Amino acid sequence: MTLIPPTPQGRRARRAPARAWRALLPVLLPAALAAAGCSKLNPSTPPSSTTCDPSDPNNPCACRLAIGSGLPGALAALGTDTTLDLATWNMENFPTAGAASVSMAGQIIGALNLDVWAVEEIADTTAFRTLLAGLPGYAGLYSPDVYSPGEYPPYQKTGVIYRTAVVTVNSVKQILTTDYSAFPRPPLEVDLTARSSGHQYHFHLIVQHLKAGTTADDRSRRRQAEQELRTYLDAQRAADSTQQYVVAGDWNGSLSDPLASSSFPVLLSDSTHYKFLDLALAGQSFYLSHPSTGSMLDHLMVNRAACPHFSLGRVVTLRPDDYLPAYAAQMSDHRPVMVAAPVFR
Repeated sequence: MTLIPPTPQGRRARRAPARAWRALLPVLLPAALAAAGCSKLNPSTPPSSTTCDPSDPNNPCACRLAIGSGLPGALAALGTDTTLDLATWNMENFPTAGAASVSMAGQIIGALNLDVWAVEEIADTTAFRTLLAGLPGYAGLYSPDVYSPGEYPPYQKTGVIYRTAVVTVNSVKQILTTDYSAFPRPPLEVDLTARSSGHQYHFHLIVQHLKAGTTADDRSRRRQAEQELRTYLDAQRAADSTQQYVVAGDWNGSLSDPLASSSFPVLLSDSTHYKFLDLALAGQSFYLSHPSTGSMLDHLMVNRAACPHFSLGRVVTLRPDDYLPAYAAQMSDHRPVMVAAPVFR
């Protein structure tokens, strides 16, 4: 594990009060979007409702999250003091456009004010350190993978970026390191404690980047990874049923495929123990995380112990490309997928 210390900040920026920015949305959004000349939100898709009780001990993972409203008219703060705000983001061979990518990533992360970013495809650790050095109040780490020249897949690490005023890293390790076929990039597990509003929340974050591709072999390797991940998480539950896990990353498979052709049939079928937080976004073109292929490849999943905390949250695919015309060329072919969970209550 390579832990990068935070850049000092003189004064902690105030986080956007949830009620304040939500109350202003009806007033500010129409004017902002009209000025922009295009619609940034999908008016035909109202937030889905929570129709079951997430505290139900018999099936706490059955609820679908409501769909969030996305970026509030611009790159503006989404994080609040009462929610754990976490996103997964494939940064595409970072920095794909050199200094321009570093600058744009800093602009996005610094503006949105989220607590935790699970990131994939760190191709240059020096550039990653430069990014963190320009983000006051943030620190980060990346996986200890060692690659050989010319190796496939190419040099791409996973990592975590987090707000030091809210999040503490307790430990870091790589898991499931022995099966290259299932996990060409071993998942990174980070033990985190988040504190805000006089409350704290302890959880484990697993960041993964599964095998890409659309062939039957690619899907088979993702299915093998899914089974090994489930076996691992089941073992953690057997050892301590209170441990809360969030699995985030580029899963390289869709949740809307029929189970017979799905990359993740086992986890999707087990709503007793696992919940894909972004399931409400599946099949909706406005929320695609990989628009160039018309796919939703980036997902957030929690285990049973974490379901009650996340079921009352909101999930959304963020669309920075609506406001940054050079996003696809200079930053990434993926959009971040974010959850805001009211854990600090």
